[in-house]
Amino acid sequence: MLPSNGQCGLLYTVKGAVFDANQCNYYIQNVSDVTIVNRTVNGIQQLIQNVVYELQGTCPDLWTSAPNAPCSYDCTEENCNQYNRFLETYWNGSICLAPKMNRTYKCPDNTYTLVSLKSYTFCYKLISKGSININDENVVDTANEYCVEQTGGQIASIVDTMENAAVRAIQRKLTSPNGVMIGLKADLESEQLYWSDGTASSYENFTTEPTVSASYSMTMMMSTGGWTADPTELSDFNYIACKLKADVVLTKV
Repeated sequence: MLPSNGQCGLLYTVKGAVFDANQCNYYIQNVSDVTIVNRTVNGIQQLIQNVVYELQGTCPDLWTSAPNAPCSYDCTEENCNQYNRFLETYWNGSICLAPKMNRTYKCPDNTYTLVSLKSYTFCYKLISKGSININDENVVDTANEYCVEQTGGQIASIVDTMENAAVRAIQRKLTSPNGVMIGLKADLESEQLYWSDGTASSYENFTTEPTVSASYSMTMMMSTGGWTADPTELSDFNYIACKLKADVVLTKV
C-alpha cells in the first residue's frame, strides 16, 4: 500500500525481509515451496526463497544463467547486498553472483501425478466427487473447496491440448463411468466462460459448443477427452480434477 495515495503497488521481486511492528505490512503471493538441499530456513526465509525462485528456474528470477558459471545479476553492489545472506548471493567486485542449482520436482505423495507443462510443473489428483451434487447452484465452487480440503490444490483449469491430454491420461485409469469435473464456469451476465481461478478461457475442447445460460452448471471431461456441459450427459460425473504447483527441490551445482 502506498501511503501517499492509498493504492496498492505490485513488487515484482523480493530480496529480503525484516519484521518491524511499526512499519507497513506487505502481502507475499502464496506460491510453491522451494527446497534447497542442505539449506535450513525459518518461516520468513522460506517465503522469501519461494518468491526469489518463483519461476522455478536454476537461478533466482530475473538472474542470468550461463554454462559453467554461477548465476549473475547486473546491479550495483548496494543492490546486491540487499539480498538476505541465507540466499548465498555475493558481490565479486563487478557483478552480483549466486549459486546455480540443479532442479527436480516433487508432489505431496505418490497418489498425485507429476506433469511438466510449458510454464510450470503441476501435481494432479483426480478425486471421487464424494457428496458433490450437480444440482448445487454453486457446484464448481463447492468442488473447488473440496479440492482444497482433500489435496491442497484447486479445481483444474486446462490451458492447452497438452494439459488436456495429461488429465485424460490420468482419467483413463479410473473406474467407469469416469466423467471428470474441471473448473470452467459460466458468467451469465457476460455470457462468457471463465476458470474457477478467475482467469479467462483461452482453450476449450467441447464436443458440442455449449450455450451459456442458466442451465450451465459445470463442465465435464468425458472419457474421450472432449468436454460437455450438456445436462443430459452429466450423469457420468464421478470425479473432480484437482491440481497444484509442484514443489521444487534445488541442489547447488
